[in-house]
Amino acid sequence: MKEGYSSAIQLTGVSDYIPSTQECIKPLENEEEMDYTAMDDDILMETEGLVTFHRDEEGVYEVDASGDKKKLKAAEITLADCLACSGCVTSAESVLVNAQSITEFQKQVKEAKKRGEAIWMSVSPQVKASIAAHYDMDIKDAWEGIIQFLQEKYGADRVMDTNRARQMAHYQMAEEFIRRYKEKEALPMLVAVCPGFVCYMEKNHGDFINNLSKTKSPQAIMGQKMAEQQQPYYHAAFMPCYDKKLEASRKEFANPEPETAIVLTATELIELMDDEKFDLQKHTTPKQQNPSLFKDIGNENMVLDHQFIGSGGYLEYVMVIAAKVLFDRDVKKIVYKKKRNNDFQHTEIVDEHGNVLLKFAKAYGFRNIQNIVRQLESQKSPYHFVEVMACPSGCNNGGGQLGDASENRKERVHRLENVEKVYRSTHDIQDATTHVQQHLKTKKLLQNETFLTTYNKLTPERDGMKQRQLDRKPNGKPVITTDMVDW
Repeated sequence: MKEGYSSAIQLTGVSDYIPSTQECIKPLENEEEMDYTAMDDDILMETEGLVTFHRDEEGVYEVDASGDKKKLKAAEITLADCLACSGCVTSAESVLVNAQSITEFQKQVKEAKKRGEAIWMSVSPQVKASIAAHYDMDIKDAWEGIIQFLQEKYGADRVMDTNRARQMAHYQMAEEFIRRYKEKEALPMLVAVCPGFVCYMEKNHGDFINNLSKTKSPQAIMGQKMAEQQQPYYHAAFMPCYDKKLEASRKEFANPEPETAIVLTATELIELMDDEKFDLQKHTTPKQQNPSLFKDIGNENMVLDHQFIGSGGYLEYVMVIAAKVLFDRDVKKIVYKKKRNNDFQHTEIVDEHGNVLLKFAKAYGFRNIQNIVRQLESQKSPYHFVEVMACPSGCNNGGGQLGDASENRKERVHRLENVEKVYRSTHDIQDATTHVQQHLKTKKLLQNETFLTTYNKLTPERDGMKQRQLDRKPNGKPVITTDMVDW
């Protein structure tokens, strides 16, 4: 493991795992036609007798016809490479790259200060809840401690939670769903604020990327609003999972530089505090901050009830607004029915005769995601809208949240229950009428402002580049050939 990375970035105890493909398909620099023949079981590769490649414990060497050896430089894989390739996906794609480490964060903050940039940091509510639950603190006290730490130790000019950005995502997603339902466009609409899920769909099921909601995640919306301020800034985000590092590296969220420079997790935030000997439980009142980047459109923590809001409450919000706008029906309570497990549940809106008007589902974890995909493939999905998250139990159980790898199942369940309890304590129960009123107010205030993105079908059909493919001779010996494919 590279120096500077959190000890939490490792595949320990993973039971919800999508295996990688045979090899990374980062394109070869030499694009001339060559026939690579494996000799000695993969130790020596020869190309038409002109150049040979020898691999030993110290690396790979190029050997020319005269016998001179040249050690080849090891390739470096970046987040951008991973996002632009159909190679591998896991349920928590912990790609170790220099651009997203604790050490790099500390270095970048110092450089940004020297350049005179504003230091802005955003923290997700799931991270706040995880830290508060871990230290058995009131979430308000934990949040003040986080703000004080980032102000004093890293010179943050603004420390913002992403609740207001999530409110913008709610509004945008409801508007998008209503339009798509009326136009019968690519239903079911799948919530796409989880980068692990987006990455999986782009690489493995590109035929269905039109089903993905184009609404940006709160992290991306925060980046967009910061970029709109028209001043030099540095943005670091603290999120519940490592996949958010991948999201920050997407070209769609660059203007032209990444709108979010770096993403760290709850676990890494606590490592920073430990490194600085900062006692979160003995914090003082943080400095007063600048006004919000967002217009005040009312209660940013409003929910209909406390069920399944730990991943942002997208299903609940869209369901309430769509029921009113499309069918003039008020949703007083959402009743879920469990399908295969607690992470796959559905609910519906019915008319006075019991006829189903709209059907919604939540599917967390890749096992349940694959069930949704199979329904898409068979064109037999019964749903209009599905809230999808890669992590089992959703974002409060993200891979970057605080926990102990040695926990047994009972301990993990208890920890997650505590995080959920803390998270729910920050949300206010409001009826459907209040939801609709606030939605209409948001629509009036935002006017033509949008928070939408695009996706890419990432299959081995791009740019006419070469991809190495493993074949076998009749005698069973492996042969590596280079074939042109239309990427």
